[in-house]
Amino acid sequence: FPSHDTLIPWRAQAKKRMDAVGGETAYMVRTSRKAANMTQTALAARLNMPQSNLSQIETGKRTVGKALAKKLGKVLKRDYRVFL
Repeated sequence: FPSHDTLIPWRAQAKKRMDAVGGETAYMVRTSRKAANMTQTALAARLNMPQSNLSQIETGKRTVGKALAKKLGKVLKRDYRVFL
């Protein structure tokens, strides 16, 4: 097991993956949705938003405000702050 001195924070390890999909928020929304076995269409319906808006969030082209983050947290059973 690596020593505490050699551990790398999860954000540093996931940075390339997060950047590739549009940033940390986009990455967290997409991975949380997939972990919940939901399609974009299903999640968008639960959030009462167009699927195209959710797609833009997952690609980093649209931001997530606090109200939407709270909805995402409730639907995806995550602390809403991970989506901010």
